Amino acid sequence: MSKSGSIRELADALKELFQAKRGEFRLDDLIEVCRVFGLETKEKAPTQKTLKMLAKNYFADIAGINLQYALETYEWEGWRPITDDGVTVAGFWDSSKGPELPQGYIADVSQKYLKRMVL
Repeated sequence: MSKSGSIRELADALKELFQAKRGEFRLDDLIEVCRVFGLETKEKAPTQKTLKMLAKNYFADIAGINLQYALETYEWEGWRPITDDGVTVAGFWDSSKGPELPQGYIADVSQKYLKRMVL
């Protein structure tokens, strides 16, 4: 049996012991038992969603990568990636500088990026 399997088995047995002795398993009781052994424990906070990296801090890394990946991975704030071929990131536009789009580009339907205007 793997170490994680035996630990899981031990945890299940401990839960059963609490249920047999106390009628139920309560995390607060387990924390108190750990304190008796000199261990400081606390309940784990719910996992929070991992925050995205700010795109403006990684422009050198983003240029030339897959557009969809860049849109999903980075937080763009007021910036918008620019694409010439609809697949890779070719540049960046700061929308906070005004509503005027760079010449030759249009916003996609989602307004998340700019693409080269097809004539």
